[in-house]
Amino acid sequence: MSNEELFNLRKLTIIGLLTKTKITENSLKKIIDNFKCSIEGVKLTHKEKEELLKELEPEMLYLIRKEDDQVKLKRGVSLIDPTWHEKWAVDKDKRYYWPRLENYLRKEFTSKLGPEKAADLITSLDLETEDTLINMENPKRNKFDWKGLVIGYVQSGKTANFTALAAKSADAGYNLIIIFAGLWDSLRQQTQIRMDKELTGINDLGLKNVIFIDTPNDITKKWKRLTRAGYLDSEEGGEFKLTNIESPNELFGASNFPPLLVVMKKNPAVIKRFRKWLEDGDKAKKFISALIIDDEADQASIDTKTNN
Repeated sequence: MSNEELFNLRKLTIIGLLTKTKITENSLKKIIDNFKCSIEGVKLTHKEKEELLKELEPEMLYLIRKEDDQVKLKRGVSLIDPTWHEKWAVDKDKRYYWPRLENYLRKEFTSKLGPEKAADLITSLDLETEDTLINMENPKRNKFDWKGLVIGYVQSGKTANFTALAAKSADAGYNLIIIFAGLWDSLRQQTQIRMDKELTGINDLGLKNVIFIDTPNDITKKWKRLTRAGYLDSEEGGEFKLTNIESPNELFGASNFPPLLVVMKKNPAVIKRFRKWLEDGDKAKKFISALIIDDEADQASIDTKTNN
């Protein structure tokens, strides 16, 4: 069975899960066995069923619904309110950043894994990130606030997933991409290098034997960065600073400006500096569509002091 067939079957199985009040392992197996698949002639082997079970389990989120004054838990894959979320179409023909990244990854994967495995990985990455993107909000909306959670195993390609999502988001119109990369300078630098390697093409440290994506020739397509991969033993290490930086009004005031990339660690002082920088851009706020990706959502992300 191809990756695309498994992907479609997974989505259909999740639809089946949404119709169930109580989800158990046995009911999940029954859904996989009996749910009518739109893929003609597809039959799952025992191994494929087990793999699908393992894949579905961590992705099912708990939807809290109140019925008859009793809170019930229902498993699903989306917290989107269909009455609020507006459907929008992604113009794939006008994409620039994703095709560049796709071509880069195809070369990288092919050199390491061979063309067949590379094609499978690219297809899987494309389908997964496309599914996430269309459930996000249209960046051209006047006002929106969308939150989502993507769960993956250790070493399962999470960074590749959100890097591809960042590229597709930039193509769609998100012009401020913020990546939170843990608590430590080393993690922030590591994530910055990865983003530069696959998105901006800028090799701050002059790393040898590391292939970076080509830097766009068109200046309007070059990523603008507020952080960089500085040396860890330096005074600032490439972290976000308020010195020698353009204001939001300058960056977002032009009619045609490239996306802005910020890779920050979860440090109160850094976040406060960035917030102050944003708040000073009073005229730019209406032009900003921000995508915030928390690469360490299980660490230092929950405000446990709040009472509500």
